[in-house]
Amino acid sequence: MVVMMIKKLQETFTLICAVVCTISAADARQKEKAPVFPLKISQNARYLVDQNEKPFFMNGDTPWSLAVTLKQDEVVSYLEQRSRQGFNAIIINLIEHYFGGPSNAYGELPFTTPGDFSTPNEKYFAHADWIINKAAEQGMLVVLTPAYLGFLCAEQGWCQEMLASGPEKCREYGRFLGNRYKDFNNIIWMHGGDAEAGRAMNELRAIEEGIAEVDTVHLRTAHCSRQKSGLDCYDEPWLDINTTYSDCSQTPARIFDDYHRSRSMPFFYIEGTYENEGASQKCLRSQAYWTILGGGSGHFFGNNPIWFLGDGWNEALNSDGAQSMLYMRALFQSREWHKLIPDYQHELIISGYGDLNSNDYVSSAITSDGNTAISYLPSGNAVRVDLQKLSGSKIRAWWYDPATGFVNEIGDFFSDSIAAFTPPSSDDWILVLDNAGFNLPPPGTSDPISSTGHSSFSDKMDNPASFEMHQNYPNPFNAETTIFYTLPESGFVYIDVYNTAGEHIESLVNTFQSPGKYFVHFNEHQLSSGLYFYKLQVNDFIDVKKMLLLR
Repeated sequence: MVVMMIKKLQETFTLICAVVCTISAADARQKEKAPVFPLKISQNARYLVDQNEKPFFMNGDTPWSLAVTLKQDEVVSYLEQRSRQGFNAIIINLIEHYFGGPSNAYGELPFTTPGDFSTPNEKYFAHADWIINKAAEQGMLVVLTPAYLGFLCAEQGWCQEMLASGPEKCREYGRFLGNRYKDFNNIIWMHGGDAEAGRAMNELRAIEEGIAEVDTVHLRTAHCSRQKSGLDCYDEPWLDINTTYSDCSQTPARIFDDYHRSRSMPFFYIEGTYENEGASQKCLRSQAYWTILGGGSGHFFGNNPIWFLGDGWNEALNSDGAQSMLYMRALFQSREWHKLIPDYQHELIISGYGDLNSNDYVSSAITSDGNTAISYLPSGNAVRVDLQKLSGSKIRAWWYDPATGFVNEIGDFFSDSIAAFTPPSSDDWILVLDNAGFNLPPPGTSDPISSTGHSSFSDKMDNPASFEMHQNYPNPFNAETTIFYTLPESGFVYIDVYNTAGEHIESLVNTFQSPGKYFVHFNEHQLSSGLYFYKLQVNDFIDVKKMLLLR
């Protein structure tokens, strides 16, 4: 009997090992359900969607000099870290003139004849191709600048070389790019670069025309100077997406203007005040929240030294600002962010909303079905809220800390009332109001867009000391069981179910979660009886357990 038990345990261990290996290979395909590029514009022209019509929340970073500064192993390290931190888009200069360029980390120049746009260097662009493909493996969008102009058409950019090359050579360069990158699905082209084109407009148009001759798939956007949007400088037929470029105090007003443009199109916050360049942590957060609640489709975060990848860039990846962007993405993806409509008429927040032209402005938005409202309170001031603007007989209120991801349930309120809310401190806070009838999980802890009908709840008041995934209960089970797990630190959490062949059955959890105790229900009425595996992965922690379904 003992021998038989040992043999059975050995067989089970061998099976688990085989399945885990298969699961690891499957993870590359399943992890976070990467968007299906290329992106396109939503039907209401307010945000971007992938090829499956799934809304794409753009949470971006700005490593402008990535194509020239880092070697391949460093690029992989950068991309993997940013992906773990919830970033899904990056801005890079395809060719960099001044900040780390023009040669790349392997000494290759972009042109065999310096500054001549008709002489692209194959070795240089092969390295750039490799970077874009590596970003695609992480599910990352690349906003790619073909030729950064530079401030005042001076030495920082390629403006002078473009003028010297002339329109025909620039058009030839555009054709080269169009042919080369037409099948790289994770690209959006971005023209300009901290400047109006000015006297180089003919050359910039020639590059775009050359690209467009062969590339009819990728969207186009543009980057102008601070306090000017893409449409202010590049109101051209090729422009598909507008951009906002502002700072810590003027962002609300600039976002207001871009939301109300007569030429309606999606827009995102392309650049603001960067971390370690004068921005407080509150400023970094406010630029992001003002953007999304004001009608923007995404936001790009900036940090010195990461934007030029100078000394200390690797350590800077773990900055407080980067962490707050992870909490920001988690919050919006836990609600139907793409349905949010800005409340510029102040019908929801009826007092205490501040001044649109200052950094105390309370930005609010309500989903089109009235089931959720989100408000950013930057200064800790009390507000009065007309709950009649929301759906449902009762409204559930939450405080969400944008600096830590901490969630505090305030309670339920009757919707036929006006309620006063005072933030827990003088810091910036997020007020989330939900239709209580939907019993939504705490803000920041699930993704309704990719929800499969499972529930996940948390208790963040008693943080555990270690990662744990407990045995499902009951086990064996018939149709429904519950999996409990604990997180000592924040991270993107994946819990997936596999069969004994290592085939992916279902994703139970696929979202960012803060430290705490959680559980998730597995309701399965279609599977046949048998042995199944469930796997928890968060940061560097992985655990796999088996469960038995009996009909």
